[in-house]
Amino acid sequence: MGERLMYFPALGFNCAVAFALCKGLESSRFRTAAWILSTLLALAYGIRTIDRNVDWRDHYNLFRSAVATSPNSSLVQSNYAAVLLHERNDLRGAIVHARKAVEISPKEPPAYFTLGSAYRRLGELEHAAEAFGSVVTLAPRTSGGVAALKEMANIHEAMARLDLARADYEKLIEWRPSDVPAHLALSRVCRSQGDDARAAEVLARAAYLAPEDPEVKKALR
Repeated sequence: MGERLMYFPALGFNCAVAFALCKGLESSRFRTAAWILSTLLALAYGIRTIDRNVDWRDHYNLFRSAVATSPNSSLVQSNYAAVLLHERNDLRGAIVHARKAVEISPKEPPAYFTLGSAYRRLGELEHAAEAFGSVVTLAPRTSGGVAALKEMANIHEAMARLDLARADYEKLIEWRPSDVPAHLALSRVCRSQGDDARAAEVLARAAYLAPEDPEVKKALR
């Protein structure tokens, strides 16, 4: 993965080598050696390029190779976990590598999000909510934090932990005041708790934000 850091240094090195080879080819004394060296370099670079093309074929091969060469990189572990989750549907594998990422760097929101997503798809909601909660704590008000807060709120509501779900939706509205689905969800939870006044207040706000929204119209009936 550090190859990109060598692009400019390699440019200078290759220019120097090319200059030396050209000088060698111009000299009758070193011409043969220059030709041999040029051939060997071409073969070596060609073989290496073919070898790396396999790794760069797709995200899975790229990050599998990166994990092998840079196992202590939290970014590499996090990216590989995301690839396993989204491209391979390898939920357990994603959990293993996301956990490695947060062990290396405990403040890695994307790794926690991948961890939460994998646990949720496995039906392990307690672990999922915990992982999403870490994202909310580490990245408040960001797009990732908002997405994690939505996931956490949905999980708490699905687990019938209405007090927690309500607190999540209240925070979500605080972070994103124009989020209509969050208003509808909060209204639904408040109604389930018997707080009709708050449910009506939040629903009225949703109707103000999106009067033509089909879900809003349905909730107003």
